[in-house]
Amino acid sequence: MKKIFLTELRAIDPADGQLKTWAGPEVRAKTMEAAEKYCSENVGYLRVTGEAVPGETWLGGMVECLVCTHQWAAVRPEGTTMLECPNCGNFSEAEEIEAA
Repeated sequence: MKKIFLTELRAIDPADGQLKTWAGPEVRAKTMEAAEKYCSENVGYLRVTGEAVPGETWLGGMVECLVCTHQWAAVRPEGTTMLECPNCGNFSEAEEIEAA
């Protein structure tokens, strides 16, 4: 049976010209390795970030790193408080913010 894997991509935000990390489309594959291979061979700009857990609630929205103040669109399981900042690489709390 195929599982659902989550992806992300980095692209320039046309609104402000900044490089940001965006949630990508879901990829269906039997294993994470198969999902990574699919992305590598077909959509090289996507990075597989993990497997979706059935029945788990996911949240999406703009967050800001409390270390470097970088803002990005994050998709994460409900209740997640620690995120890795794509700008500075710190694994710390990120505060949800209102999109401009």
